[in-house]
Amino acid sequence: MRGMPSPNRQEAGSHRFRFALIAKGVMISLLLSLCGCIIVGTVMFATGLTISRLPAVAPDLLIILSVIGGSLYSARRAAESGWLHGGLTGLGYVLLTVLGGYLLGGGADAAVVLSRAVLGFVIGSISGVIAVNLD
Repeated sequence: MRGMPSPNRQEAGSHRFRFALIAKGVMISLLLSLCGCIIVGTVMFATGLTISRLPAVAPDLLIILSVIGGSLYSARRAAESGWLHGGLTGLGYVLLTVLGGYLLGGGADAAVVLSRAVLGFVIGSISGVIAVNLD
């Protein structure tokens, strides 16, 4: 039939990469990190807890939760290619936080940057796959 799309043919642009969703996911991850830092700082201030008494896993847990939140958002909105949208959201978040730390005078050990980048991509990808398969 003329004018009717073939059922075996994909619509042009149906599997496209959506950079805007990744950027929004990274921003959400950064916002979650900021909120987490404010909460931890408030608890530390209110209880007199010092940074040396915090569990060593606390910063990594904050990173993981932030990546999960941003990746869930970007992949769910994309509704396809969740592993890619989530993974790039996690990678973008990690690279921006490393760059920010470096610009603020922190060091940037290549091994640590690489391991965090891989961790951000893997956790973001897993979150993205879960997000697009949620009903």
